[in-house]
Amino acid sequence: MRELLIAEWQKMTGNRWLAGFLIWIYPVGAVATVLVMSLIALVSDSFADFIRQDPGLWTEQVVGALGLPTNAFGRILLIGFAVVVFAGEYQWGTWKNTVPRSTRTKLIFSKFITLLVLVSVACILFALIWGLGRGLMVKIAGAEYGPALTGAVLRDFLGDFAGRYLLVMVTVFISASLAALVAMVTRSIMAGLMFGVGLAIAEPIAFIGLTLTASVLKAPWILHLGRALPYYHFDNAVSWIVNEAPSSLTSFALTLGPEYAFQDSLTVSLVVLVSWAIILPALIIYLFQRQDITS
Repeated sequence: MRELLIAEWQKMTGNRWLAGFLIWIYPVGAVATVLVMSLIALVSDSFADFIRQDPGLWTEQVVGALGLPTNAFGRILLIGFAVVVFAGEYQWGTWKNTVPRSTRTKLIFSKFITLLVLVSVACILFALIWGLGRGLMVKIAGAEYGPALTGAVLRDFLGDFAGRYLLVMVTVFISASLAALVAMVTRSIMAGLMFGVGLAIAEPIAFIGLTLTASVLKAPWILHLGRALPYYHFDNAVSWIVNEAPSSLTSFALTLGPEYAFQDSLTVSLVVLVSWAIILPALIIYLFQRQDITS
């Protein structure tokens, strides 16, 4: 397994253009953004005043930055990378040389583990760079960047950071699994990218689309189909953790009438997300074990 992980790491990072544009763009983009915004704060009093009005807290800035891979732009980059990683094996014919020497299950797990480690490194670097960079901007603007570092603050921060990190990684794993599934079915990088990117764009708006459809057809049951979507449960889990309240998507549904009202707890959302994270790779392994990859 160790050899497989090393080989996968070398393959994923070896393509510098691919990894640079789709993965390392996070920390590199953070550095560039911080430098540009810091320069603007130096020369623009109005921008510096804007920062002084809302300097933010370093704890919130760092934890909040971890969520970048879960927005539409971040999901497109992640899904694009995962599609190339999996579909590329078919298109370039490399499965034929690798699979006979390794069990297929180990090979799939090695890809997912390496992908998650790579994304983790990029996301943590992005969050830390952004948190420190925001402090630089606040200092240039002449404001305070709290809270002061104490034992209690550090404990709360590490707890929030760990919770958000685990939640983001589960969501990243689900997105990567969906991309891998599409790639394995299509066996084409281009087709996988089209389906994967379409999915990344469609899922965040699917819940609202189902809500409106349910309203037009007077069929509340249609709305509840959206409660199976990973994106909704990630949004709901984050809302419970950050705001101690359900997702704003539930409030949107309530505006249509009391018969559309629903509310899922943090526990329910976590169970659904973990279920997706188990079912998708299990399906991928099942299909991969039965695929003819020698032709």
